[in-house]
Order: sequence, then C-alpha cells, then structure tokens
Amino acid sequence: NPAYAALLRRLSGIIGAGDKVEPIKRLITSAIGSGVRKQSGWQSPVLDGLTDGLKRKKIDFALLAGEQNALIQCTFEHPASDVRKASLRLLKVIGVQDSVQLEKMTGKAITMAGNRSLSNDKRAEALDFIALGNPTPYSATIAGLIVPQEEPAVQLAALKILGQVPDETGPNYFLKNWETLTPEIRDEALN
Repeated sequence: NPAYAALLRRLSGIIGAGDKVEPIKRLITSAIGSGVRKQSGWQSPVLDGLTDGLKRKKIDFALLAGEQNALIQCTFEHPASDVRKASLRLLKVIGVQDSVQLEKMTGKAITMAGNRSLSNDKRAEALDFIALGNPTPYSATIAGLIVPQEEPAVQLAALKILGQVPDETGPNYFLKNWETLTPEIRDEALN
C-alpha cells in the first residue's frame, strides 16, 4: 500500500532527524533484524525514512557502528531487493567507520559483480556498494564490466562507479573504447 509506505517513511524520517540515537538503532534493528527475513513491505520505507531524517542531522555516525555492520550484511544477504537497496542508501548517508570491514566487503562486492551466475540486479547492487569506499584500486576490474557482453544494468552500474574514480581512468577508458560501447552506455557516459 503506497499510502502506508509513505506514512512509515515520514514517521521514520522524524525519528531519524530526532536527537536520540537509541530509537534510530531500534528501528534499524527491527527493519533488518535476523528475525525479519520475509518481506512484508514495511522495512524499505522505514530505512528510507531514517535515511531522509539522518541526512538533515549532524550526529556522530560512529554511534551507529554496530548497525553499520548489520546494514552491510543486509545489503548483501537480505532476500528482498528493495530492503538491500534501502540498506545501501542508509549506509551512503551514515558511512562505514570500520575501514577493515569496508575493504573486506568491497572485495566481496567486486567478486559478486564479476559473477555471471548471479542476477544482474545483485551484480549491479554489488557495484553500487563499491561507492562507499575508494573504487580506484578496482578500476580495471570495474572497467572490464563495461563491455557489450555484459547486461546493460551491470554496465551502467560499472560506468557510474568508474566515473567516481578521481583520476582520468574513466574518461580515458571511454575514449579508448568508444567504438565498442553500446549506444545506451555512450549516452550515459556523456552525462
């Protein structure tokens, strides 16, 4: 129900923008907790509402370190795509304080992105995760996914991440490989 989802998002946004960290922690735990594996339609709006609220709030996100690890796990393992994506959107706002964990999971994301036995959505989501850290060490692998043999969703996600590499890797790749890129990827590369 879209009205129910909008209400949940607004209410969660109010909690996310509030002064207390404990209600935020409880909502995250409720939405992604180990007992919540079946999708019932409320988890994603709650996480998106928290994301909206936390964007407006200046708190020490290190206070959410335990929840960050749970959100990372949810981003990779939750059965519902919208909950995985909402978890990643929340992580993009609060960040990941544990650099060792971020590096480890970025390695996992790179492996998943290259695994053609996974769905294209899962592979694209894995590429999106890489944006939480520095994609530079993985730029060659990411560029290798922008080929006509890959599905457009994977190519577009790789293009987006390659564009975040701070040096000229992305533009150089596009200039060098322009003739082999599909029209859809060319259009996106120009934007």
